[in-house]
Amino acid sequence: MAAHDEELAMSDLNLTHTSPDTPVTPETFDLAAWIAGVTPVQRTVTLYARGDLFADLSALETRYDEAKRAANVDDMRALKEQMRDVADQIRASALDITVQGRSAEWVQRFRKDMDERGVDGDQATLEQLAAQITSPAGLTVDMLATLRDRIEPQVVALVQAVATVNTQAPRISVPS
Repeated sequence: MAAHDEELAMSDLNLTHTSPDTPVTPETFDLAAWIAGVTPVQRTVTLYARGDLFADLSALETRYDEAKRAANVDDMRALKEQMRDVADQIRASALDITVQGRSAEWVQRFRKDMDERGVDGDQATLEQLAAQITSPAGLTVDMLATLRDRIEPQVVALVQAVATVNTQAPRISVPS
């Protein structure tokens, strides 16, 4: 089921430079304070260490669908409970990784530096990714290489998040 996005206007936001008791008008708006408070866009991607459990979950879903077609309520209940347990284990293995946007100039300088050091495309991408990760602290290029080798599609999602924060204007959307 697709969610509809609802865009918010600037007037819908509670900006930190304003007091809730003071309406913002052109005369009271402090542009310098607003600009001083601007922060780079960040995005968070959730990685799952227990990718092996997705096979178990898929098998349980198939068995659940079979029990449902057979109208076997007892099996459906038991399978649903097993599915919840596996899903809880998957969620418990989650790690949220946050990346922060950089300017096109920063990216160009970074890539030029990588090129001058003889760092190839894939390695340079991991270096850039590591440089743009703000959380968790201490995530190294070697760790990212290990993640790429084991859960490449999830690391691709991180690379896509970096591309997004570096190249796209942020947009607020709230599922309806």
